[in-house]
Amino acid sequence: MFGIETYLQILYKLHNFFSNLYSYHMPKTQRIRDPIHGLIVFEEGNDLDQLIWQLLNSDPFQRLRRVRQLGFSEFVYPGATHTRFAHSVGVFYNARKLLQIINKKVERFDKERAIVATCAALLHDLGHGPFSHTFEGVEKTRGKKKKHETWTAEIVEGDTEIQEILNKFDPTLAKKISALILAKEPTDIYAAIVSSQFDADRLDYLVRDRYMSGVEVGHFDMEWLLDCLEIDRVLVAQNPDQAIENQQFDYVDGFVINPKGFKAAEGYLEARFHLYSTVYLHKTTRGAEKLLASLLSTLSEALKTDGADKLNLPSRQSLVSYLTQEDPSLAQYLSLDDGSILSLLPFLQACPNARIAELATKLKRRHLYKCVDIGSRLRGDGSDEKVRFKRDLKEKVKELGMEFGYNILYDEPRLVGYDWYTWGEESTLKKVLVKGVEQNKNYDIGDRSEIIKALKKEDFYRIYVPDNEKRGVVEAIWTEIAKV
Repeated sequence: MFGIETYLQILYKLHNFFSNLYSYHMPKTQRIRDPIHGLIVFEEGNDLDQLIWQLLNSDPFQRLRRVRQLGFSEFVYPGATHTRFAHSVGVFYNARKLLQIINKKVERFDKERAIVATCAALLHDLGHGPFSHTFEGVEKTRGKKKKHETWTAEIVEGDTEIQEILNKFDPTLAKKISALILAKEPTDIYAAIVSSQFDADRLDYLVRDRYMSGVEVGHFDMEWLLDCLEIDRVLVAQNPDQAIENQQFDYVDGFVINPKGFKAAEGYLEARFHLYSTVYLHKTTRGAEKLLASLLSTLSEALKTDGADKLNLPSRQSLVSYLTQEDPSLAQYLSLDDGSILSLLPFLQACPNARIAELATKLKRRHLYKCVDIGSRLRGDGSDEKVRFKRDLKEKVKELGMEFGYNILYDEPRLVGYDWYTWGEESTLKKVLVKGVEQNKNYDIGDRSEIIKALKKEDFYRIYVPDNEKRGVVEAIWTEIAKV
């Protein structure tokens, strides 16, 4: 016979056993506390929420915890260390909010398209490599022109945990998500959630990146903007006037801003413009990216000629292994993250290749190249003058023993306003449309807003050199060339 205390212990253990068994087989409500969106809840009993929860706990998605959203922006803004994992969760949250708006305002809500759009929004950044666009640019110089969207599609459809989870939910889902991510133009309102002027991605990163970097530009009233978002029949065409004239057009549901949201929409587009100029295209951040690109390109060439052993590099290290492969596998790509570069820096500092050692040391210690900003001094639109300047500069610095791609790096990004999306080039679903008085007669905000019209293109042309002495040399060359 057992005593009462022993019986109670047995009952307690049985209770724990069956509770754990139940919780293992029955999904429960999960929560994420986000600094931007607050509490993000994944409801028990909601099949889509539980699918999303499984996806974000998969290994390929967890890799995004080790890829920073803004790369080297922390060199300028120390708080900008947030990850693509956090951003992607925020994109999912925004997609869900946009779908709630659609569900309330359309006659027939397409649940299947909604599931595809939600998953695509969550998974859209899966294919980013270490330091994201910088690594993608290096790959392009190596002849590997695969963009991160293509990698994302391969992760979704390939032999990965992501594909396994999706197949259990719906065997056709992975292919549909991949097609939506790769699509160049949105074809309906569900696709517009993933790629448009009001997509879930942009609605997250504009708010998150401003908050985490700590800059005071880029504010906009997102709550009011979303409250003023309506659904209307939108003409799907690149050139509406020509489409109507030729009777070749179609109408689909699309997002439009009601007139009360006009100023909020202006603020939203201004915010994007100012964040690009202040954060994304900051000269120091771009200089660090160019330094990393030079290091990786130099390393890639050295591995081809000398091999890892001769460079005293660990051959099994993920980045070294990847760069030595002519056709790297998906598994090798997924082994890369920011840490795969940062952890290699001490080895690169001790590398017998002097260039690699020098570039790695500068990057690790934040001894960045000095910037000579030429773009602001170019006359006219700068295009012809930049071509001439680059040609003449290469000739002059070569005479002085300086080399482009090593001790002279250049950067020529373009900052554009809303007119990046222009009639004849992009679908009307990518425009910011304001609701007109007549039904289905909406107008482009760029046609009515003087503020948006004023967001002109801005061309940058920056030269980066190792020290102030060489900066003086480039300045002198510029002065000489400019007189011609």
